[in-house]
Amino acid sequence: GVAFRAPEQAESLLTGFTAPADGRVHIGLLHGELDPAERRYDPIQKEEMYRSEDVSYQVGDYVYHEVFGAGRVTEVSNNLLTIAFKHPYGIKKLMKNHKSIQKV
Repeated sequence: GVAFRAPEQAESLLTGFTAPADGRVHIGLLHGELDPAERRYDPIQKEEMYRSEDVSYQVGDYVYHEVFGAGRVTEVSNNLLTIAFKHPYGIKKLMKNHKSIQKV
């Protein structure tokens, strides 16, 4: 395994890695920690991911996501939004107060 050791990783963690040519599908997994008791992986702080203010959404609202672009809310359920984005992204379920989503 390989670990992030700083807030920013400039070089690829996959340098020198080659998947075995065994005919199998090999899946890479990246994980992180949110506010752990031990700060082993330079964890993501909750304040960095979510807005502190509660934004109210309704079905039909338009939003903008930093990666997926413009979308339209199709369902609101507790803290989750179901949003329809243009091709190739499609339908996504996202946390409603995530910093990457803005109501437009």
